[in-house]
Amino acid sequence: MIKVGFLHTIIRPEEKMLLKAFSDRSDVQLEMIDVRNLVFRLGRDQFDLDVVVERCINHSRALHALVMFEAAGIPCVNTAQVAAICGDKLQTSVALHCHNVPQPRVNVAFTEESAMKALEDRFGRQGEVDHLDGVSIDRWEADGWWLNVRASNTEPIIRVIAETSSQETATATCDEAVQRVKEAVGGG
Repeated sequence: MIKVGFLHTIIRPEEKMLLKAFSDRSDVQLEMIDVRNLVFRLGRDQFDLDVVVERCINHSRALHALVMFEAAGIPCVNTAQVAAICGDKLQTSVALHCHNVPQPRVNVAFTEESAMKALEDRFGRQGEVDHLDGVSIDRWEADGWWLNVRASNTEPIIRVIAETSSQETATATCDEAVQRVKEAVGGG
C-alpha cells in the first residue's frame, strides 16, 4: 500500500480528477493535508507517508511545505526546487532557455531607466530621442509619428502616448511600446 499525502487548499476540478484517480487504485491510501492547518516542527516531524503530491493554490505556502516535507525525508511531487523555479518567471524562462524550449523573447530590466533604454534601442534608431520626460522618440519625418513613454508621477503606472496621422498607426505604435516595456521588465 502506497501512502500518499495530498497537500491542498481548496479542491478545484483538477484536484477532483486526481482524487478520483487515486481512489480508483486499490494500492493507494490517501491522506488529505490542508496546508492551512499544518504546523511543522523542524527536525522533529515524523510523517507516515510515502510521497506528498502538492496541489495548493498559495505558492509560498506550498513551497515552504514542500521544503519541510523534504527535510523530513518525504519525496514530493513536485519537488521544492521545481516549485521554486516555476513560481519565478525569470527562473522559469532561464530553465526553458537552458533546455532549448521555445518561448517568447525575454528581456530583463531592473529599473525604469533600463526599461526606457530598451524602448530607445527599439524605436530611436531613425528618430530624435529626448529624455526630458521619460523617453520621447520623434520619428515624424521618417515614419510620421512620435511616442512618449514615462512613469506617472502620481500613480504606479507607465504612460504611453503616441501621435500620428492615423488611429491605426497610433494604436500599433502604443501596443508595441507597451509590449516592449512588459518584455523589458519581465512581464511580457
